[in-house]
Amino acid sequence: MATPKPNANNFTSKVHVTSYPFISPLNLDLTGRYVLITGTAYASGVGYATATAFARAGASGIVIADVQPVSNELVEGLKRAALEAGKNEPLILASTVDISDKASVERLSEEVQQRFAGRLDVLLNNAAVMEALTPFLEMDESTYWKTWEVNVRGLFNMARAFMPMLLSSKNDSSDEARDPGLATMINLSSSGALSPRAGSSSYRTSKLAILGWTSSLQAEYADQGLLTYCVNPGAIATTISEGVFPEAMRRRFPMQSGLPGDTIAWLAKERREWVAVSRGFQFGIEGYDLLPVNMVKETKLYDSLGISESATQDEIKKAYRKAALKWHPDKNKDNPQASEKFKECSQAYEILSDPEKRKTYDQYGLEFLLRGGVPQEDAGGPGGNPFAGAGGGGGFPFASSGGMPGGTRSFHFSTGGGGNGFNFSNADDIFGEFMRNSGSGGDDFDFGGFGMGGMPGGMGGMGGGGGGKGGRFRGGRRAPEPEVTVVEKPLAVSLEELYSGTTKKLKIKRKTYDQSTGKQSTQDRILEVPIKKGLKPGSKIKFSDVGDQVEGGTQDLHFIVSEKPHAMFTREGDDVKHTIELDLKEALTGWRRTVQTIDGKQLSVGSGGPTGPNWTERYPNLGMPKSKKPSDRGDFIVGVKIKFPTSLTSAQKEKLKEIL
Repeated sequence: MATPKPNANNFTSKVHVTSYPFISPLNLDLTGRYVLITGTAYASGVGYATATAFARAGASGIVIADVQPVSNELVEGLKRAALEAGKNEPLILASTVDISDKASVERLSEEVQQRFAGRLDVLLNNAAVMEALTPFLEMDESTYWKTWEVNVRGLFNMARAFMPMLLSSKNDSSDEARDPGLATMINLSSSGALSPRAGSSSYRTSKLAILGWTSSLQAEYADQGLLTYCVNPGAIATTISEGVFPEAMRRRFPMQSGLPGDTIAWLAKERREWVAVSRGFQFGIEGYDLLPVNMVKETKLYDSLGISESATQDEIKKAYRKAALKWHPDKNKDNPQASEKFKECSQAYEILSDPEKRKTYDQYGLEFLLRGGVPQEDAGGPGGNPFAGAGGGGGFPFASSGGMPGGTRSFHFSTGGGGNGFNFSNADDIFGEFMRNSGSGGDDFDFGGFGMGGMPGGMGGMGGGGGGKGGRFRGGRRAPEPEVTVVEKPLAVSLEELYSGTTKKLKIKRKTYDQSTGKQSTQDRILEVPIKKGLKPGSKIKFSDVGDQVEGGTQDLHFIVSEKPHAMFTREGDDVKHTIELDLKEALTGWRRTVQTIDGKQLSVGSGGPTGPNWTERYPNLGMPKSKKPSDRGDFIVGVKIKFPTSLTSAQKEKLKEIL
């Protein structure tokens, strides 16, 4: 029997994001908390992304453990992430552990006990293995059960070793000044746990076992304070999938490890009993995404209009009219804040005046509405069941079932929001339509001297503003606009995307006009934006005749490429640079590091003698592809940053004078 061959058709295509503002680690404060994360040896993985999120959230102690040695560079990366987020540098313990080996796990437990004085708040069981796709009857028996040894027995070993520490930290009252522990254990399963794939029976059934096992632990130890969750990411191009899926397919995996990483830190921010008690199994049924767990009531739009959440439609209209007339830019030419206030109240009215949009906003908040809300009824399969057809023919489903009956909190990620996100209209258009519908004039009327063009326009429309000449409307038609031929939009791209090349699918909204009636409508369109290998920041990707229809033609749309900051690398033309931090002792006496390149290669770098601040070493053809000839690459450059002591004693100074 031939080895099963996955193909891209197995995967449900959705637009994904890297994270959400409400779960950003920058908004969290985990000072005084201590966490342990397994499976952290690779920068691209969920484990290291989670460790980074905890560092940015201010965790006081982080254990990063893996069967492979964790490099000093990854340790330093966590310290930098904390400092760049304005938090204190955490105490970091990097350790080697084989979670399938009980003795190895017990040694790690002793090490954590000693280093963290018996304190542990959060345990993330992330480490796992995945076998190559092989038919069941042809799979080597030892390979099959090795997956279970790591993925299931490994979690057993970790729980037996560290649950007592979690519960002790939660219930220890000997130090009244110390916050009670969180006693939170988060197990990483997979969105593939409930969807079969030919050739992956061992991995997927082991992940399914984790869901039931998590439920059992919660049932047994909830009364002692334990909280357990399962987090089920979709397809991510991490090291575990190398050699399992073709590279062409792995490059199409849309999820990035930062989303589950940030989510796990958010889940561990505090003891979230309400997640278990009040929501429970509903996440998989109606949430279909992470956003519904953010159940804090949002009132921003009501506040913009100065009304209560119970306001009637008449009250909403009166409040908008009052606010719009107060803040209209034509009436506040010397007030730079007026334009933003006018836009805010207009956008609030556009949502709250629509009963369906208002209902969605009240339930889930503005960001959920902007991303598309709850998926269509048939999103998951026949009959509107979101579980039907999960996996798209056996692939990783990006939105899957929500948990095991019986209590497992099982979070899934579907960051596409159904693909029908709401875009705000231009603030002037909202105001003009409101005035026309309010009967503020006949076929020929003037909006109290207010011009109707030139506003920034909020989030909707490609033009970003009306640009019209003034507020005269005849026969209900739109006032003439000057010709606008090109609209430029920024497009942020990661360094990895610029290295590998990719295609980004972006949904735009464009305005069209009926020439005979002057009526405006809005159309959605998906643009496939090609990101070529080696593309440089500032490059323009041009699309003709895809923007708004305006007087004299249709706008062109130009995307201007910008490069997202990277935690490990900086780009210098076609070269990629990595900077190593050295203390003064290392700089003077010698040092060595293992450095990872942009394409994942490991380099041993060092110097046996004194190293100056301008020291660099170049590795040819390991940098970025050259955009005009991608087969050629720039250099990978390693530089150093030397940390000097901030003070020296007199004796130290004299000793240095003798030596130097």
